[in-house]
Amino acid sequence: MFKSSNRASNSLESLVRTALSHGELSPGAAAEINRYRTGGRLSAEEQRYLAILEDAIADGCIRLVSRSTGEMTQSSARLKA
Repeated sequence: MFKSSNRASNSLESLVRTALSHGELSPGAAAEINRYRTGGRLSAEEQRYLAILEDAIADGCIRLVSRSTGEMTQSSARLKA
């Protein structure tokens, strides 16, 4: 059985992979990722996933989808809930 930290890493990895494959980050996925950021200590693996995501956003590979309009925006700022 997986430890909870392994499940969290797998879930975060899945969110990052999905964002990379679709080229966008939905408001729900952004909120879930922010929970990882604020949820306590991150493992080195989790920090790498977040760094990959931030780099992809900064490079324009992933666009953030606006919660209010569904409009896609590009932002290099940290994700905020």
